[in-house]
Amino acid sequence: MLPAPIWQPFTTDALAAAEAIAEVIHPDMPERSEVFAEKIALAPATARVAVADGRVVGYAIAHPWRLGAIPKLDRFLERLPEAPDCIFVHDVALLPEARGHNLAATFIDHLRAEACARGIGALSCVSVYGTTVLWARLGFVIEARPDLAESLAGYGETARYMVAPV
Repeated sequence: MLPAPIWQPFTTDALAAAEAIAEVIHPDMPERSEVFAEKIALAPATARVAVADGRVVGYAIAHPWRLGAIPKLDRFLERLPEAPDCIFVHDVALLPEARGHNLAATFIDHLRAEACARGIGALSCVSVYGTTVLWARLGFVIEARPDLAESLAGYGETARYMVAPV
């Protein structure tokens, strides 16, 4: 049985393992290694890997952003906004054996603390694969915004934009 994974800082050493996890979890939403690396470099405080028995079993990437703005998949951010009003949860991906350890909630708690420290009042995400129930348990609510339909389309049919107060 896998011991409880713990979140650790996401370093470039973990990049290959995270990409392998992304291929399993998100086969229809591939992102280039350079795009992963850029997000980690731009916002290292909000990027983590879940490690158990010395093995990466999940990752989570988030970054300061603007409410109502949805970054396109597999695209460089280039820079973070000067006055962010949310932290955008780009991805929380856990291998099946890493699930059931409350890792998503722990990561969101970490993001809330980061947001508070930076004076940011909200978190946002795009829920995919019908995971809105999970995100709702973490305090997120769906924001039905027709103006975001085009941006959401790249995330698949089940994509929903969700926001949580800090």
